[in-house]
Amino acid sequence: MIDAHAHLVTPDTTAFPPAPIGGETLSPAAMANHMTIEALLEQMDRCGVSKTVAVQRAHVYGVDNAYVLYAAGRFPDRVAAVACIDAGAPGAAALTRTLIASGARGLRFTTAIKDPGDTSWFAGSEAHGVWEAARDAGASLCLHFLRGNRDQGIAGLVPLLQRYPDVPLVLDHVGNPTSEEDGFGLAALAPLEPFVQLRVKISTINFEYVRKAGADIAAFTAAIVARFGAERVMWGSDIAQSRGTYAEFVGDAVTSVAGLPEAARRAVLGETAAEVYF
Repeated sequence: MIDAHAHLVTPDTTAFPPAPIGGETLSPAAMANHMTIEALLEQMDRCGVSKTVAVQRAHVYGVDNAYVLYAAGRFPDRVAAVACIDAGAPGAAALTRTLIASGARGLRFTTAIKDPGDTSWFAGSEAHGVWEAARDAGASLCLHFLRGNRDQGIAGLVPLLQRYPDVPLVLDHVGNPTSEEDGFGLAALAPLEPFVQLRVKISTINFEYVRKAGADIAAFTAAIVARFGAERVMWGSDIAQSRGTYAEFVGDAVTSVAGLPEAARRAVLGETAAEVYF
């Protein structure tokens, strides 16, 4: 198995000081729910997870990617770093190249979202430089939409997928669909289905919403696979953000693919992530 979405937080605030995105006040709970790379690898070993993608925890570290790069540099065979970037800032393309040279295998567009209609954080003029730098380096990108900006974000993403067909793009948490809607709210993703360079990542966040709605996580995963194909779907634990134990998250992942054919289970639980990140 490969965990395609693990957040790392270290209590060593001297070497790795918090710097929350947008200058927000850091919640004490964020540090209390810490997960060092050493602790994560130990839990992965217990649960049969071979590799992980360390996704920058922007609400703790903002765009200071020192800790995920440290983790990937220390354990390069098991950890791939996805660094966060403010793609609206001047020099974003140059910073993208620097991060990739420093070991990042992917970049995550990040912003302190205020206006749902503002897509400049991943689609503005500076952001285009990030797409181009990722394309030139063979790196991937990922996006995290919230419920409040999902539909506007999808509309802004389609032209970019058309313009940059060679850039792998991962949609975190399947775009945060609302499971209260018919069909788990996945109909909103229909404009993205034709773009084979796009993968979707299911996570514990999604499973929480599905269960709150009284629905079945295996049915949810099957619905996503039916839309995108298993080769475009990956799983991530969201450890250090979602509440619960790592063993519980891995157990949910296995349960969620139980109804799929064996080849599809292998894809969702590892092979899709391996293709993008390893």
